[in-house]
Amino acid sequence: MKNLILIFISAVACVFISCNNQKTSKPVLNSENSSSPKSSPTKTDEVKEVKVTSETNTSPSSQEVSTSKVQFSGKSKGCESFTLFKMNEDKTMAIWINGNSDYLKLSTTSQKFPIGKEQKIFARIYQFNGSGENYFCNDIANQNLKVLNRWEAIQGNIKTHITQDNISVSEGDKTYKMTLLIESAIFKDKKGEKIELENVVFEEVLVGWYPG
Repeated sequence: MKNLILIFISAVACVFISCNNQKTSKPVLNSENSSSPKSSPTKTDEVKEVKVTSETNTSPSSQEVSTSKVQFSGKSKGCESFTLFKMNEDKTMAIWINGNSDYLKLSTTSQKFPIGKEQKIFARIYQFNGSGENYFCNDIANQNLKVLNRWEAIQGNIKTHITQDNISVSEGDKTYKMTLLIESAIFKDKKGEKIELENVVFEEVLVGWYPG
């Protein structure tokens, strides 16, 4: 009888100890699970990447800004019969026009012509890597000066007349002064970029002389 009582007490003790071990093991598992979210990535990095991409895509092209505000405010100059040109403020861009006064039969009466091959009137805009003031009407070339871009006139008109004729006449030269207006002109480069100019005036320009 005593043996049976001892066996019963031992069995109850074993069951009690086993249950206590199971209860104490559960918090360990919960502790491990609670630490797992710390390793997940935050959303802060994702927001920064979106901002950088947005700023990169919306940045303007520097070339568009530089050519959209072209103004030729320099002094009107010229040579031959006839070549006229005018620089922008920092002298890195120029507007150039070329024609033949004899072919056009210029006189003191104002006349209007379309720019193009038909009338042998050509107009361009040049962009240089430095001052291009001596690029035209000069027989001494600047070896360091380079043309970065060139726009050809594809549309526009000129109004012109001689303001002072036969200023000086010598062998090969007959100088005179002329005034010319370029109006509603569109210039286009090889990439298709366009520059539009409403009015550019060349006033009292001495031409008819040749460099050299």
